[in-house]
Amino acid sequence: MTLRTFASAATLGWVAGMRSMTAPALLASALAGSRARSFPARQLSTTLARRGLALAALGEMGADKLPMIPPRTTPVPLMGRLGMGAIAGAAVAGANRQSRVAGALVGGAMAVASSFAMERARRRVGEATDTSDPVVALGEDGLAVALGSAAAYAALR
Repeated sequence: MTLRTFASAATLGWVAGMRSMTAPALLASALAGSRARSFPARQLSTTLARRGLALAALGEMGADKLPMIPPRTTPVPLMGRLGMGAIAGAAVAGANRQSRVAGALVGGAMAVASSFAMERARRRVGEATDTSDPVVALGEDGLAVALGSAAAYAALR
């Protein structure tokens, strides 16, 4: 796997740990009009996938601010993040004609690491700045979109 593909898969995996649907949504947008022929890049590049993932990402960002949403490190949300990171990593690798398995492993591992690291970071930022969690979460949203956009578009150059 090239360094560029590895970095993009790792960054998109990290983003999936922050907001699970943001990584595949941004990658799907970057893949629009591409000639990606490998699974899952081909599936992500469809109009239906792009629209559905964008809606899911926006919905997740809204729901993340609600107090009844469980922590991202509980088993079910963590598995979803792992899966979305793996899909993003596999799609990046496949679109670049590299090992999808390696891409999935990198993306999934980074999603799990990010889930724990960013949960702790979010809590600490809130405590250190005496800022409410929903406000800190908005900053995390912005960071996820910025990192994910950069990684998704860099992956396909």
